[in-house]
Amino acid sequence: MLMTTRREDSTKLDPMDIPEIRNLVVSNLSSTTNSRTDILSCSFVSKAWLQTCLPYLWHKFDLRKFNSHQLHLRHQGIINNAHLIRHLSLEHMQFYELHPHLQDYVLPYCRALQRIEFTETWKSVDGSGTAMDHSDKNKLRLREWADIAALTQHNPELQEFRIENSNVWTPPVAFWRALAEDVPALRSLQILRVTVGQGKISTAESSSSYSVGSSTSNNTPGGSTPEEDVILDIFLGICDRVEELHLDTVLFTRVKTERWINGPTFSHLQKLTYFGQSAMQLELFYKALDAPGLRELTWGSPYRVMEQPAIFAPFLTVEIAKRHLALEVLDLQEEVPFEDRELQYILLSLSRPLLALRVKGSGFDVRSLEALLQPRPSWAQWDAGSGFAGELMASHGSTIHTLNLQGCAMVTSAMVQRLLQSCPQLEVFVAWEIKGIDILSAQTESQAQYGHEQLGPTWACGKLRQLEVFISVFSISQDAWRRGTTTAPEYRTSPPATTTTFTAMSSSSLSAAGCNTNGLGLSSSSLPLGVPPPPPPHSGMPSFSEAERQLHRAVYRELAQLIKLEKLVIGKWRLANEYYQNPAEEQGLDLRLNSGLDTLAGLTRLRELDFRNTPQNLDEQDVVWMAEHFGEMSVSGEVGFRGRFAGHDVQRHRELEARFKDVQHRRMSSATPHEVNSKRTSA
Repeated sequence: MLMTTRREDSTKLDPMDIPEIRNLVVSNLSSTTNSRTDILSCSFVSKAWLQTCLPYLWHKFDLRKFNSHQLHLRHQGIINNAHLIRHLSLEHMQFYELHPHLQDYVLPYCRALQRIEFTETWKSVDGSGTAMDHSDKNKLRLREWADIAALTQHNPELQEFRIENSNVWTPPVAFWRALAEDVPALRSLQILRVTVGQGKISTAESSSSYSVGSSTSNNTPGGSTPEEDVILDIFLGICDRVEELHLDTVLFTRVKTERWINGPTFSHLQKLTYFGQSAMQLELFYKALDAPGLRELTWGSPYRVMEQPAIFAPFLTVEIAKRHLALEVLDLQEEVPFEDRELQYILLSLSRPLLALRVKGSGFDVRSLEALLQPRPSWAQWDAGSGFAGELMASHGSTIHTLNLQGCAMVTSAMVQRLLQSCPQLEVFVAWEIKGIDILSAQTESQAQYGHEQLGPTWACGKLRQLEVFISVFSISQDAWRRGTTTAPEYRTSPPATTTTFTAMSSSSLSAAGCNTNGLGLSSSSLPLGVPPPPPPHSGMPSFSEAERQLHRAVYRELAQLIKLEKLVIGKWRLANEYYQNPAEEQGLDLRLNSGLDTLAGLTRLRELDFRNTPQNLDEQDVVWMAEHFGEMSVSGEVGFRGRFAGHDVQRHRELEARFKDVQHRRMSSATPHEVNSKRTSA
């Protein structure tokens, strides 16, 4: 009887050993920040858990992380699990140079790849993206191209192929034929710096041609070879059937004029990332713009190759605008800076409102701002499911969820405030600077307009998950304010922006904010803008610190509404010539409890707080409070805040970081398993 009972108990199933439960747990962990470490821990529970975790652990395999000795030690594990690899990344130098046994240990066993990525050894590239060693070792040889073609042929489920190098490669016809004939599921082709053809580049093609829009010349003297014609036909045929195309400085040897004019049609293209300099390269770009399903457009290159970038922008603007594209995502990188008028022209030409706009280092200014926020009658009933129906006119600002204005020198603090007030769908926002005085001014104006008894937030972007902007709380040095001097240095910033201080606000606005204007020296004054008069002697009115607290309360009121915020970057973006400026003239948001930090207790999803170049005088109580309330920072397993603590030596800085980690670990260990898992799942 006893033996029977024991046998019955031993046959009972552990609920956590049910395959569906294991798959659910591991799939949820795979979406977290520290997923690999967590899944690896689960794999040690039992053999059943190991089999469940293996596909997640081997889903992506990056050979660039292993040297020849490490690969040799792991070769049996790679052979056993290569069939689970879906994304394979490797350097071209690993072929026969770094990994002589690559063909024996890895590639023959990878038969279910969905993405292949070939890059170069970045140590051989200087800051401009040009290879420092131009020897044959930096160029793929025919034998290696044959192996790449074979790898492609053995993976018919391949969907994405990316190959990149700072040198210009010339793939043979076998490589192109393998992509065209052996991978019917290919939907993404990313080719960076490749020559299409076998012969020499023509003079017109090798040099940057600025005659944009001119007709493409016929074959170069001597004519094209049959193999070159075949390569071009195959290449254009691949471009014609993919959904995502990334071409960066693709050179063409000899092109038949009739083949170039008649095709391709890009009937399946949805996402285009492109960069070119010659007339022939731009001609292909213009043809790709005619794709009927194009929704995402990126113009730019990771390589600094432009000698006269500004000359391209007017021609590109005309070609983009005249097609009235139905884009959802527009990304104009800094390689070709677009001016304010050109951005306005493009934004007004689009046939539907954008969901994402990134214009790095451009001339985004008042014209672009108005084009972004201007309601369009033709969009009155666009996508009724999103709420824009009936007589309500939509604008780019009413639908956009990602807006990146990094490095846009003309974007002022007032413009940033207006964008945050006018874009309710924003989830990611990046700009240079916003002044606390503009935030407080908007709150007081809202109070006067709507008759609220207390100041309230004005930002409409309640869905914001990522905010990167330097928050300037004061625009003159503390010493100048306290001395009451009339020669206070102007606020220095890069890019140049309008100097705004308390004197830019009316006395009535500050009175509504609870400030005594006489005490701040802001009553009727004839002093220049930005220069506060000395406070009246023996007045007993609010000091500089009290005015500063008013600004901090206004800023924290806005930030406290962003309950979905996951990343907050308030550090000062500096150029090389700005690192030695006086920090007192660029005072950022004070992250201390006595300045209002506790107002952000509702930001429970915050994972990252970055205040670099904005020194903080944090005490232990401030660091402990962050560790206790910003609980999602502990999910990543790293210190969630990055910056410099002013007023402390290096040892004290390390002590505070250690204290932050200690509080987080104790907090996580005291939480129940259900709470920990729910946090990771929500992350």
